[in-house]
Amino acid sequence: MPTKFARFNLQLKAGADMESYAAQWQEYLDGAAIDGFAEEHEIFFVPSQGIVGVSIPYEDDVPLILLEVGGVLGYCRRRVEESDIGGSENSTWFSLHDVDGSVIDSPFE
Repeated sequence: MPTKFARFNLQLKAGADMESYAAQWQEYLDGAAIDGFAEEHEIFFVPSQGIVGVSIPYEDDVPLILLEVGGVLGYCRRRVEESDIGGSENSTWFSLHDVDGSVIDSPFE
């Protein structure tokens, strides 16, 4: 089966300082993913949507891997809740994506 991606997403506040907050959140989320024992991860920022987050690959035919990935992303979410970085809308969610970036499942799709 092809690789897919599970993501933790954080909505940033729109404004002139969004890029600055995005950089801070990217660094923070990278550390959180590492601390959460992510074997492999990517930090992303979508400026047009104001979303920053963590993306972790998983193989669709190995269900236990998705559980492990969920644990890492849940850890990242908890770390965000504990952070005082600011610049976010306090809106977070999880989503699943194909390798081409199309959404498989999300509470907003």
